[in-house]
Amino acid sequence: MRKRPKYSRNFFLYVSFLIGVIAVLFFSLKETELPKRLAKGKNEPDFAFEHIVISHIDGEKLLWELTANKALIFKKENESVLENIQGAFFNE
Repeated sequence: MRKRPKYSRNFFLYVSFLIGVIAVLFFSLKETELPKRLAKGKNEPDFAFEHIVISHIDGEKLLWELTANKALIFKKENESVLENIQGAFFNE
């Protein structure tokens, strides 16, 4: 039987690590679609709000609540965009 050289396992680990680092960098540095849309300039929002709180209340009970730093509303596309959203669901 022929023995494999010792360095082949280390070489495989180094190559796998390098591919993993490249993949992480690629996905973490990839631009999201929102800045591209806003950068176009021709499709300006009809309304823009800052520091938004959206709540769902059933009777006297608060069921859930969303907060956002910015909200943009596009009437023609029937679309709204929220930036930096945080939310919470509340138990009864």
